[in-house]
Amino acid sequence: MGLPVIGLFPGSNAERAGIKLGDEILTVNNQKIETFEDYVNAVSNVQNLTMTVLVKRGDLLLEVEMPSNRSVPGVN
Repeated sequence: MGLPVIGLFPGSNAERAGIKLGDEILTVNNQKIETFEDYVNAVSNVQNLTMTVLVKRGDLLLEVEMPSNRSVPGVN
């Protein structure tokens, strides 16, 4: 079981990557995500400008490239 997406900020990296309310985040860069803490730790450790996020949407598994915080000027 992954982390359910229960909220998105308009214009956020997740929203721009196509992640939607009700999706379930399963992995970030192949790191298993089960809790919000897992997610925060995973995205905090990303060294690249993008990260690969495996998302479950209904019966579908989707792999999306999401900008990391390193791609946002003034963050990290």
